[in-house]
Amino acid sequence: MKRILLRPIFGVVVAVALFACSDDDNVPGYGDRDDDTPGVIELSAIEQEAVEKCNDFGFKMLNIVSSSDAFVNENISLSPASFSYAFSMLANGANGETREQIVKALGYDVITINEINDLNNKMTGELSRLDTNVMLRFANSLWAIPTVPVNEVFVSSLANYYDADTKQIYDDTFISDINAWCTVKTNGRITEFMNEGDKVPTFALFNAAYFKGQWNKAYKFDPKNTREGYFNDSQGSRSVAKFMKQDGVLTYSETPTMQKCELPFGNTSFRASFILPKEDVSIEQALDNLADGDWEQLREPYQPEPPYGLVSVALTLPKFKIETDVVFNQFMSALGMPDVLSEDADYSNITDADVVINNVKQKATFEISEEGAEASAVTGITGDILPNPDFVKNVTMTFDRPFIYVVYEHSTGVILFAGCVNSFSK
Repeated sequence: MKRILLRPIFGVVVAVALFACSDDDNVPGYGDRDDDTPGVIELSAIEQEAVEKCNDFGFKMLNIVSSSDAFVNENISLSPASFSYAFSMLANGANGETREQIVKALGYDVITINEINDLNNKMTGELSRLDTNVMLRFANSLWAIPTVPVNEVFVSSLANYYDADTKQIYDDTFISDINAWCTVKTNGRITEFMNEGDKVPTFALFNAAYFKGQWNKAYKFDPKNTREGYFNDSQGSRSVAKFMKQDGVLTYSETPTMQKCELPFGNTSFRASFILPKEDVSIEQALDNLADGDWEQLREPYQPEPPYGLVSVALTLPKFKIETDVVFNQFMSALGMPDVLSEDADYSNITDADVVINNVKQKATFEISEEGAEASAVTGITGDILPNPDFVKNVTMTFDRPFIYVVYEHSTGVILFAGCVNSFSK
């Protein structure tokens, strides 16, 4: 029997590789399937390649953030899927080199923008039907000030492929509006994505993700076996944690630098992978290897040498709850998108006015217990729509002399009220 004590599970979350799912609150239960048979999503060879490259980007993103000064040796939860979804939407509004940078960084340079949209849309429909025991929801929204027209093709693409809501930004209510949206879409897990006093953007794209799954009934932990123990961090310090335990045959694989075991949710369509670097391997090295092909290798069935036919794992896994708030601005160049925040970036597919992205942020939570796991994330891309001399004629109007006012219905032009203001002397 192999005994695995999962000590630092990286100190971060790499479990539950999720891509995209519909935001459908009207579906009874968690999904459409009514049996215990895992579903299968059929991908073409080029779609599978795109997904694998996007997964590599996810590990790269995790490595860049976790090795930064702000997060080194900290517990981290990120959602590569939420990040990818948000930037896929932004790619629809980008043009030229700006779009190329986004698409290449995400790993989608093997397919066109239309194929990216088709793939996201396909996964949205398929993932929502895989397992009635798992709740998986992704939601998207586009926000803009009402005074600048957003390109109808851009709005239509986001609505058709990403089911994105289109909402208006008002200075006095936006913070509460977006926080209310996040609260609903993450089932109350993320309630304050933005804080009072934060700069109100004039353009924004948001993706929200929510996941909740119970372990497959054969793999639930018995709370009676949960015990306190010591967790040893990479700095040599020890802290007390509550460790869950179970012995059994698990999906297991290994490479020269790490071991991996899996716990399935529900009908086993979704799984949590727990990856333990070997004693002399750092988190950074392990993440480098995962981004360089080890993840696909670990997903292959493990073939133990005779006389072993199966791998029985004595698993000791800590319960944990993580909340992470990351501003990605400082990481965009390292992620392969150096121009995304530049004033020279080309977002001409969004509107004829200039668009400047000035903030990329993700807030995420992850909790694991004897019963299962619950996770959420919100990715926000915010910026400003700026008038430019070629688009807007600058006019000053001072109503300090007699004027006319009209109240009317826009689509028909019917006048409801009209009048004149001639004097304030009476």
